[in-house]
Amino acid sequence: MRDRLELSDIRVRYVSETSEAVGKLINASRAGLFVEASDLPRPGSIVAIQFKSPLGPLVDARGAVRWTTRLPGNANGTLIEGFGVAIHEPGREFRDFMAWASELGGAPRG
Repeated sequence: MRDRLELSDIRVRYVSETSEAVGKLINASRAGLFVEASDLPRPGSIVAIQFKSPLGPLVDARGAVRWTTRLPGNANGTLIEGFGVAIHEPGREFRDFMAWASELGGAPRG
């Protein structure tokens, strides 16, 4: 049994101009978030993101999709699909979440 929450345990609901879906938070940094998802929003589009912070509050954020990708995930050929999003004007809940993620090690500095 794991003794701590990993970023990938956090489910992310996102809404773009073309879809509404659920993904998995893979990485968080000052530059933004990487969300693993099979329904990829178009680069340049604005997305609304919502997830439950391990600290308790619901985190709502908006940002621009900077890129999408399909990466080899492991030796058996599984692909990781997802998108990077730059968060615009993060609110207090998002900043608190980022402070927590930095302590966890899920938010590389840079």
